[in-house]
Formats: sequence, structure tokens, C-alpha cells
Amino acid sequence: MFFTFPEDARWNAERRAVEFGVEIGEYRGVVRIPRHVFQRLLQQQPTPERCVEAYYLQRTWFENIAERKLRRRQLTEDGNVEINGRDLRDGSGSARSLRNGSVNRFGLTAICLVVLLGGCGGPLRGDASAGPNPGGGFYGAPNINVGRVNP
Repeated sequence: MFFTFPEDARWNAERRAVEFGVEIGEYRGVVRIPRHVFQRLLQQQPTPERCVEAYYLQRTWFENIAERKLRRRQLTEDGNVEINGRDLRDGSGSARSLRNGSVNRFGLTAICLVVLLGGCGGPLRGDASAGPNPGGGFYGAPNINVGRVNP
């Protein structure tokens, strides 16, 4: 199954929830996250703006929860998906880390670690085994005089 989540997150004032779309094959539905769910996640009063911001900060997490509910066919009466507090507890613990603010620190740490480790063996690092002369590398005997200028 291939899920698609269009860039259409919005605040629904009537339902007091963040809503975003989900598509899978012919199915097109709406995923709702009520305001009271965000009360558990945020340290501040969950205003509509803060709820939408929290959604975007944890978008992948919410999309994974929506996928899980769709796979299990846990739909509302109108054929859509609603994420509740129990769904957050069933997840990976991101709710706790969003509440205490460590998600951003963790994300930044992970990105730095990937960049550092990627640079250690990535394409930006020169490969000393090949060198200017593929037979001898940079420091082998065939390359001893490569690059020297005759006076």
C-alpha cells in the first residue's frame, strides 16, 4: 500500500482539530487530530496556530499513526481517521519528547551525527588508494616525482 499525504494541513474551527488529507489508491480521506490531543503534547495553551505548528514539527509521526489506523481499518463513521490520545501512547514515545522539548535537540544531534559520519566515508573525502596513478596510489613508488617542478 502506498500512502500519499498532500500538503494541506489546516485548522478546522468547527471541529476544533487539525486536519490533513490522506490518499491511498481510490480512497481519499481526512485525518483529524482534536485540540485536546495537543493539550497532552504542548506545554502551552494549545491555540490553533500552536496545534498546526506542532503537527508540522511531528508530521511524520502523525502520518505514521494515520497509516497504522488505516491499515487496521480504524475509521470513523464518516470514513475518515481520528487520532486520539491512545494512539499517541501506542506510538514511539514522541509525545513525551515533544512535550519536554527534546525533539529538536535530538533531531539536531541526529543530523549532526549523520553529517559527521557521512563525511568520514562519503564522496567528499579523497580516496588515497586511487591517487593520480591508479597503480600506485598517492604515496607509492610510481608517484614519487608526480607534481614536482623542474627548476
